[in-house]
Amino acid sequence: MHPSRHLVRAACALAILCSLASCASVDKPKGEVKRSPQLTEGQLQELYIARRNEGRKLLEGRQYGKALDAYLEANEIRANTPAVLLGIGRAYLGLEYPEKARRYFDKYLEVEKDNDAAVYRELALAYAGPLAALEMAVKAYAKAIAAGEGKEAGWDLLRRGEILLRLGKKDEAAADFSRALETGQRMKDARLIQAAKDALAAAIGEKS
Repeated sequence: MHPSRHLVRAACALAILCSLASCASVDKPKGEVKRSPQLTEGQLQELYIARRNEGRKLLEGRQYGKALDAYLEANEIRANTPAVLLGIGRAYLGLEYPEKARRYFDKYLEVEKDNDAAVYRELALAYAGPLAALEMAVKAYAKAIAAGEGKEAGWDLLRRGEILLRLGKKDEAAADFSRALETGQRMKDARLIQAAKDALAAAIGEKS
């Protein structure tokens, strides 16, 4: 007869505290199960399923830190199962740790050779790393500029232009810097005028 969920969780917490950190490594053979004197293999499997499912729910709710904790605990119980490797990768990607996400996505693709297009797509995002975040920032600034007014909109134009320049979109960046300069002149904001002039000169210099 299985113990209650409360007792299972308490026993697992004790087992995890007593285990070495290396037990969570993704380099362990697929299917290896952690043994503990406190829990039977059946109880470990029950807890593995509970933590895996909890991680999935937290991930769906975009609670990436908590999801990562749940998935890592599941990985300590049964290492390198595809669902958990994928969950860890997605949690790291949500937390903006693309290098760690890539490690787990790569490991998933090693053990689960199903050519999952969605996973390759997520892996591509992880390799893009900061660039993916910058594109999102450009979209956010577009909304801020549309909703804003006055010199604040000018500063938003300047910041978006700087991001566009980092993305290699020099013509778009120069257009934003020019608009920021016009806003600064209209609002008589000396700091914005100077910043926009400097940014525009840099953009033109990069274009030439």
